Amino acid sequence: MDMLTQAIAKLANLVAIPSVPGQRNAQIVAHVSELLKKHGARVQIVPSPINGENGIVASVGPDVAGGLVLSGHLDVVSTEGQIWTGDPFTLRREGERLFGRGTTDMKGFVACALTLMTARAGARLDRPIHLFLSADEESTCRSVESLVQHATAHLPPVRRVIVGEPTQMQVANQHKGAVTFLVEVTGRPIHASMADQGISAITVAAQLVNWLDEVMQANAAAADATGPYVPNFSTHTVGTISGGTSNNTVAESCRFQWDARLMPGDEADDLVAAFDARLASLTCCGRNVADEIIVKLTREAFFPALLPVADSAFLAEILSACGANAPSTVPYGTEAGIIQQAGFEVIVCGPGNANCAHIADEFVEMAQLKQCLDLLGRMV
Repeated sequence: MDMLTQAIAKLANLVAIPSVPGQRNAQIVAHVSELLKKHGARVQIVPSPINGENGIVASVGPDVAGGLVLSGHLDVVSTEGQIWTGDPFTLRREGERLFGRGTTDMKGFVACALTLMTARAGARLDRPIHLFLSADEESTCRSVESLVQHATAHLPPVRRVIVGEPTQMQVANQHKGAVTFLVEVTGRPIHASMADQGISAITVAAQLVNWLDEVMQANAAAADATGPYVPNFSTHTVGTISGGTSNNTVAESCRFQWDARLMPGDEADDLVAAFDARLASLTCCGRNVADEIIVKLTREAFFPALLPVADSAFLAEILSACGANAPSTVPYGTEAGIIQQAGFEVIVCGPGNANCAHIADEFVEMAQLKQCLDLLGRMV
């Protein structure tokens, strides 16, 4: 069986396990770890610090310094509310495309990494191949911290890491950072006929949402259009919002989730300070209500920007292996920034197009899986 056929078979098995946030990932961790152990890999299950899920650190080849880390995540986003043309957890081939949840983000890369690891496990390698598989990239990004801590403490020194997020097999060496918050507003409920005596949490939350849009517009106006990022400024979006109990009651509570994608140099702490300053001018029914409401801000997830490394031999090697002249920049964030801050040198490169991640009928091109297998084979 050729490598691509093996990778597709492994991808089908991975897609069949719905490893969505909020569910324990024991099934997919057991599946992957048993597969690796069966082929002689050294496997360590590494607990995540906050959610009871587990990540994996695995190695094949000699127990010596150097080598390469292949890094990915096992979790996928939910399919709730999406309309698929087929079962999202059954791999489906149409022409040269493979459809299913996680095919692009990022079980396609994981399948390629597993195919390489199992194929090379019995070979005589000069340098080891390591695998990091985190549990919660789509939610809190805490699992990867445990993986790099474990690797630093227990593996021979290794610096080079490929994070296989979908880049259409382009080589990326920088991206923005990201921070997500949960904002919870508590007002004062009352019958809607006496609205002037209450404080609507929804009205207050709406002011904060509008303020975030104003901040983003100001960022856009001040942006350097020639910069590497698209867009070349920090962005703010509100992905979910809910509040109130009935149409005839002034809402006591409202909550929303805020996602900020930060340019290098823009700090999350400065963002929180600006948010806190905005709270002082919140109004309802024509009066300032800052002292009469409660606004709770909870940081849910954070990952730093991935910064380019000057004169990188690793970058030069992977560009040569891909037949590329220069690296690219990706608009989304990854665990690469966290791994880089732990002292590793990191490149982002993997199969799939991020434009079809997280949506119905997610797919990956078979040709890109083949490209990924070829690249990994040349790099180890």
